[in-house]
Amino acid sequence: MPELVASRIQQVRDHLASRRVEIRNMHAVGALGAQVVDAFTELVDGVVARLVRAALDELSREDASEFESGMALVGLGGYGRAELSPYCDVDLMFL
Repeated sequence: MPELVASRIQQVRDHLASRRVEIRNMHAVGALGAQVVDAFTELVDGVVARLVRAALDELSREDASEFESGMALVGLGGYGRAELSPYCDVDLMFL
């Protein structure tokens, strides 16, 4: 794996871990379950977007453009409904 890709993946992992702690603390001090679900869904949205962008950055400009114009990334299940609880799986479909 190229060093830049590995570095970007590690940054995403670190961000995910720190935000999970923040969300857990938010819940511990009284945030409602719906607020936790919203925060976690927003976190995963950002993570998915960053990982897709990192993958596209590895392609040539022409290939990335073709891929972006002909692809949709669809969230399914709880993630697709924006009801993602901590530690749930993230179901994605590349269409």
